[in-house]
Amino acid sequence: MLYYKTWTSLVKRTNGKYFFPDFEFKNCFVEIYGDFWHGNPKLFGPEALIGYGQPAKEKWQQDADRIAEIEQITNKPVVVIWESDLNNIDHIKEVINEITSY
Repeated sequence: MLYYKTWTSLVKRTNGKYFFPDFEFKNCFVEIYGDFWHGNPKLFGPEALIGYGQPAKEKWQQDADRIAEIEQITNKPVVVIWESDLNNIDHIKEVINEITSY
């Protein structure tokens, strides 16, 4: 059985801001990324404007930097699920297998 906490874990980042994981499992965090707000690369090219008019490639770099920092601070991996994959049961099964392998 998977046990998780949601909205209870705060991770203080080096810039003084906090990371609020969507889900925290025993050995990892799970983030649900909105396709538009995070620029799902299956749907947007690097120069596409997403969110507040930011090029997707800039958001991708910000997200990658943020995830790397969180993983370094917590020593826990961050697993990302895209909004458009939430209805894909096969993908969700893969994510669950990934989570339980940590």
